[in-house]
Amino acid sequence: MYQTIKSPVVMPDGTLVGVLGVARDITQLRQTQVALNKRIREQKCLNLIFQATEELDLPLLTVLKRLADIVPLGMSDEEHTDVCIVVNDLRYETRHFSQSNSPVLSAPIVINQQPIGLLQVTYRLGLPFEQEDADLPEERILLTAIAERLASMIARRQLAEQAHRREKIFQTIATRSSDAFLLSRYDDMSLIEFNDAACLGLGYSREEFAALSVGDFQIDCDVINAKNQLLLREEATEFETIHRHKDGSFRNVNVRLKLIELDNVLFIVAIWTDITERIQQQLQLQQSEAKLRRAQAVSETGSWYINIITGELEWSEEAYRLFGLPTAQAVTLELFFSYVFPEDRELVKTAWHDAIFNDGTYDIEHRIIVNGLLYWVRERAEIVRDSQGVAVEGLGTVQNITERKCFLEQLRTERQRLNDIIEATHAGTWEWNLINGETHFNERWAEIFGYELSELEPFTIAAWEKFVHPDDLIQSNLKLQHHLAGDSDYYECDVRMKHKKGYWVWIADRGRVTRYTDDGKPMIISGTHLDITERREAEIRIRNSEERLRVLFEQTKEATTILKNGIIIEANRSAQSLLHVDKREQLIGMSPVELSPLYQPDGTLSAVKAQQMINMAIENGSHQFEWMHVRVDGESFWAEISLTAINQKNERLIHAVWRDITEKKRA
Repeated sequence: MYQTIKSPVVMPDGTLVGVLGVARDITQLRQTQVALNKRIREQKCLNLIFQATEELDLPLLTVLKRLADIVPLGMSDEEHTDVCIVVNDLRYETRHFSQSNSPVLSAPIVINQQPIGLLQVTYRLGLPFEQEDADLPEERILLTAIAERLASMIARRQLAEQAHRREKIFQTIATRSSDAFLLSRYDDMSLIEFNDAACLGLGYSREEFAALSVGDFQIDCDVINAKNQLLLREEATEFETIHRHKDGSFRNVNVRLKLIELDNVLFIVAIWTDITERIQQQLQLQQSEAKLRRAQAVSETGSWYINIITGELEWSEEAYRLFGLPTAQAVTLELFFSYVFPEDRELVKTAWHDAIFNDGTYDIEHRIIVNGLLYWVRERAEIVRDSQGVAVEGLGTVQNITERKCFLEQLRTERQRLNDIIEATHAGTWEWNLINGETHFNERWAEIFGYELSELEPFTIAAWEKFVHPDDLIQSNLKLQHHLAGDSDYYECDVRMKHKKGYWVWIADRGRVTRYTDDGKPMIISGTHLDITERREAEIRIRNSEERLRVLFEQTKEATTILKNGIIIEANRSAQSLLHVDKREQLIGMSPVELSPLYQPDGTLSAVKAQQMINMAIENGSHQFEWMHVRVDGESFWAEISLTAINQKNERLIHAVWRDITEKKRA
C-alpha cells in the first residue's frame, strides 16, 4: 500500500504546465494502524464485557442479552456479526444468528472443567479472503477470553447464590427456630448477633437486647466462665443454667455452646432452649408421683406392670411394702405366687388365665401370707392386646383389703345376728325415705296384719293411715313429729292396725332417724313392728283382775294393809276406820310400830317383836298373833293380826289383816 502526494506545477503567469507527484510505501504503517484499532476495539469490548459481568444481581438472561450486544463490538465486521450464548437451560441469540452463516466461531463456557454452555459468533457476509487468516485467530482469542469471563461471572454468581441461599436458610432457621440463637465475642461476651427467640424469650426488644452482654441475663456468671474455659479444650459443651427475664423472673434453659474462630477472633455460638415449663412439669410430675406414692401408702394400694410376652414384672414401692420385700428385689410371677395363700393359688391362676386367653377381666380377692401373717388383697388389671387380640401387657393394682374384709365379716355377723333377732322376735322391719317417700319392708311386717308384702307394694304413708286405728293415728303422728323435730331420741307408739280378716292387731311401732341430709334434715327413718296383741290382751286381763282385786281390797270389812320392808304401802277403808284416820294417805309410809306402844304387854320392844312376827310369816308363809296397837288419836286396842308373805316381781310384800279383839280380851 502506497501513500501519494500530488501538486500542480504552474507558471508565474498561472499557466498549468504539469503535475508533481511523490509516492510512499505505507503498507506496514497501515497494518500497524489496523492492528492498533483492532486492539482498541477488543479492549473496549472487554471493558464493556467486564462491566456487564460485574452486576451479579441482574437476572442471568439479562446479562446474556447485554453480552450478545457487546461481543460484535470486538469483531472485525461489527455490523454483520451475530452472536448466540447458551448457558445451561438459558439461550440467547441475536436476531440474524444462524449456524448456516460462516465462518462460525465458538468458545466453550467451562466451570471446574465442566462445560456449562457455549459462546458462538457468525458473520452474515463472511470475511474478505485476505482477512480470514489475519483476523479469525485473534477473534477466537477474544471469544475465548469473553467465554472465560462469562464462566468466571457465572461461577461467582453461583457462589453468591449459594452464599445467599445459605444465609437465607440460616436466617430462616434462626428466625423461625423456637430455640434462641446468639453469637457473642469470647473475650468480653458482648453480643454480635441473635435471633428473635433470644431477645423476645427474655422479654426484650431487639434494640434493648443488643445493648446487653451475656452477663446481664446469665444468673451465675461463674458457670459461664467455667464453660468458656472448657470450650478452649473441647470446643463444644452442653449444660443447664438459669437466665434472668426482663421482668425479674427466672427461666430454666438448656444451653449448647460452640467455639468458632473468624479472622483470628474467637466467638461463641450459643443455642439455648427454654425448659422452664419442662422443669415445672417434671417438678409437678415428681410431686404427683410423691402424692401417688402417698395415696397408695394411705390406701395400701400398690401398682404393677407385666410384660406378658417376656414375663417381666415391675412393682411400685407400695406393692413391695405390701409383700414385705425390699425394692431392690427382682420380682417374678413365681415369687408372687409363693406369697399367695396355698388354697387360693389355683383360683388366682385360673383368673389370670381367663383374663389373658378368654378375654376376661382380672378382678379377684385372695389371701397372701407375709411374714407369717395372713392378709386379704384385691387385684385388678387391664389387659393390653395387640392388633391380633393377643395379650401383650398387663397394668394393675393390688390393695390390702384385710381391714375391709374383717369389717365385712363383722358386718355379715352383725347382720346375721340382727336377722336372727328379727326372726326370733318375729319383728317386722320398715324404712321410710322422708325425701322421696320410698318405703321398704320385710315380709314379717306384712304378715303381722295378715298380708303378703307383694299385696301391699307399693305401700305409701296414705295407705298406712288407712290401716291404723283412728284413735291411735293422731298420737302416732304427734310422737313422730316430736322425734323428727329432735325432741325425742326415738319414736315409740303402740297402735292398732286392721288385720286382713277385719279385726284389730296391736303393734308396737318403734323407730328413729338413721340418716340425715347434708344440711342436717331427717332423710331416712327406720324401725320395727312387733305384734303385741297377746301382751295387750294380757295387760287388759291383768288390769281387769287388778281392778277386781282392788274392789275386793277396798270393800272387805276387815282392816287390811300391805307392807313392804316394814312400811305400809296400801290400806283399805276398813283400816282407815280401825285406826281413826280420815285419809288413806295418812297411813301410807307409816310403820305398824308407829301405831304401837313402845313395849308390848310382855315387855318386849314393839319394834323388835314386830320384826320377829314378820320373820315368822316369811319363814312359814303366814303367821297369826295378838298385838297391842295405838290408834292415831292415842286410843289403845288389842288386835289379832294375820300376816301372809307375798312374793311378787322380785319383791317381798306382807299382807296384814287387822281384827279388833278388845272386847274379846275384856271378856
